Amino acid sequence: MERQHLTFTFNHSYDNFSRDYFLFSEECADTLERIVLKSSLYGFVTGLCVMILFTPYKHVDRNAPSPGVTVTETTTSNLGEYVLLLLKGGIISAIIFVLIGFVLVKRKESNE
Repeated sequence: MERQHLTFTFNHSYDNFSRDYFLFSEECADTLERIVLKSSLYGFVTGLCVMILFTPYKHVDRNAPSPGVTVTETTTSNLGEYVLLLLKGGIISAIIFVLIGFVLVKRKESNE
């Protein structure tokens, strides 16, 4: 039994992919690329800063097992888990910023 080989050829280069796929004009495709790159960078940095500000590294519990006695328990997070939590927040906010930038470019193109 003889094997048959399938070959696929693509007529589009990578440079024209976003313009052809999303039906953007060439100027809008360049604007879209700049907006996506900038918004992903700004979104990541903003998300990382927000996560650093609002994610606690330590958790303090104060218990009073009996009157006059106070027990304080301090728990710290594992550094690896803390860093991964910060990166997760940064990546999620970068994705949100990219989607917002995409919608704004699409809206701008429809107004023109």
